[in-house]
Amino acid sequence: MNARTALFGTIGLLATALAALVVFDIAVTTTAVAFANGVNGTVILVLCGLALGLYGLVAAWAAGPEAATETTFDTAVDNPPESVAAPETALVGAATDANVEAALDRDEAAMSTLVDRLRATATETYALATDTDQQTAKAAVSAGNWTDDDVAAALLAPDISQPLLARLRLWLDPESERERRIRQTINEIEAIGGES
Repeated sequence: MNARTALFGTIGLLATALAALVVFDIAVTTTAVAFANGVNGTVILVLCGLALGLYGLVAAWAAGPEAATETTFDTAVDNPPESVAAPETALVGAATDANVEAALDRDEAAMSTLVDRLRATATETYALATDTDQQTAKAAVSAGNWTDDDVAAALLAPDISQPLLARLRLWLDPESERERRIRQTINEIEAIGGES
């Protein structure tokens, strides 16, 4: 326990004891009233002023240099730990996410860019999974032979058309069908990568 805690604890204890005496013992109150009646008003003002001055000095001492220091909580509120570890920079994959969103919104250029990225990823993954060279893997992806999924194969192969049901879905709900095609292709790439 530091000195300030002990001091304020003692002052609090004495104030509580005095209040209890005043409340529970009428004789103390009677004595205090008799003392106040017999003492000059100026003396009471001086005593009150001295008491307030003493209290001010104690309060100033308590609010000294130690009280002015910032606590760990204050530091965390002003500068949260997350801000140290996560500076304001672009998130990884933010450009790809934006590209996918644009592709889903019928932006043909974005869809073409996304398909090119997926094709390159599928080629690399297929080459690693089958232990073949890049040319053979590229030919397999272009022919749609890299997967058994017709939708994923057709998305990455320019000469293969989508199944009839997928074309109907694209006509009815273009955004959902594009998203489904992209997800199926990504799932197939992950499946091939997981096998190797």
